[in-house]
Amino acid sequence: QVTAELVLVDIGEKKEGAIPLADFQDEKTPQPGDEVQAVLVWGEAAQLNDRKKGGEGRYTMLSHRRAREKAAWEMTRKMFEAKERVKGKVTKIVKGGYIVDISGMRAFMPLSLSEPGGAHKHYLPPNAKVKFYITDFNEKDRKVVVSRRQVLEEDEKDRRTQVLAEVAPGGIVRGVVSKVMEEGLLVRFQGIEGLVRPEDVAWRNPVAALKTYKRGQRVKCKVLAVDKEGEKLSFGLKQLMPNPVDM
Repeated sequence: QVTAELVLVDIGEKKEGAIPLADFQDEKTPQPGDEVQAVLVWGEAAQLNDRKKGGEGRYTMLSHRRAREKAAWEMTRKMFEAKERVKGKVTKIVKGGYIVDISGMRAFMPLSLSEPGGAHKHYLPPNAKVKFYITDFNEKDRKVVVSRRQVLEEDEKDRRTQVLAEVAPGGIVRGVVSKVMEEGLLVRFQGIEGLVRPEDVAWRNPVAALKTYKRGQRVKCKVLAVDKEGEKLSFGLKQLMPNPVDM
C-alpha cells in the first residue's frame, strides 16, 4: 500500500515494513506488487492511523534511500577501481563546482574538472545528465570527486584521431581561416588547425595574396601532409589553382 507519507511493504515477518515516501522523490512512486530495495533502520518505528486495526499500528521502519546509497557506494568503488566511466546527474550548483548524483549518492565535481581546459564559471544546468570519471574515492570520509573534463578531453582526442585517420595527402577538404599571419594561414578543419605556408597560398605574389584572406573565410584546400602523432595538417591553396607556367 502507498499512503500519503509511507510505502508499506511485506518483509516476511509479523510486522509490515514502512518506507518514507520521500525516499522515492527522485524516482517513480512504487505501486502495490512492486519489489523495492530497502534496509532496516534500527530502533525506529512508524506510528500510523490504521482503520483496520481501529487505532495506531506499528511498522518496522525501513529506508530505500539508504539502500540506494549503500548500493551506489559499492558500485562507485568498483567503477573507481576499474577506471570506468560513470553516468550521473547534476543536482545542485554550488560555489566552486557542482553536486552530482550517482544512483542516489552525492559526489562533488569541481568547476575546474567540469569543462575541457578548466572552467571559470558554471555552464551546466541543474538536472543535466553527464558522464565522468571518479578521480577521488574515500569511503571513510564519504568523499567522492568526479571529472567530466577527463571524459570530454578523451572523447576529443579520439575524435581528432579519427579525423586524422580519414584524411590523406592529396585529398581536398573545406575549412575555415582561423588566423592570418606573416607565416601563413591557419585553417581549421573539423577542429584541427592546419598551416598554409605563404608559398602555398598563390603561384604569384603570395605575400600580397595572403593579405586578401580574412579570419572566418571558408576556403577549399588540398592536403599536403598529415602528421598523425603531432596532430598537425599542412594545406595548400595554390595547388587547386591553375599554374601560370602551364598556361
